[in-house]
Amino acid sequence: AVLADLPLGAILPALMLTVAGHGFVLPSATALALADHPTVAGGASAALGVVQYTTGAVTAPLVGLGGSTSALPMVLLMAALGVGAAIAATALVPRPSPPERAGAGAGAAAGTTAR
Repeated sequence: AVLADLPLGAILPALMLTVAGHGFVLPSATALALADHPTVAGGASAALGVVQYTTGAVTAPLVGLGGSTSALPMVLLMAALGVGAAIAATALVPRPSPPERAGAGAGAAAGTTAR
């Protein structure tokens, strides 16, 4: 319960850094995600907006349920959402396969070499 006793002046700088980081990352991430799909970019952008606003609408009352005298509910929810995002990115984002080595054809894979 260390965060419960911190003054507002100690919490605001950390919150400002977090929000500023989102301001830099989210627009770039959205643009990169939509760059490869120009034919559906409008619909995909709208879907991203709906998800963002819905997440905010659902999580704000959850923080409020934790009380108004402590920043701990906000910190815990931000940490939980961050961990959830990391897990989702790890599980859902396809990773590119490693490139094949030069000269590694079907014969090299079978252990035979051409003479």
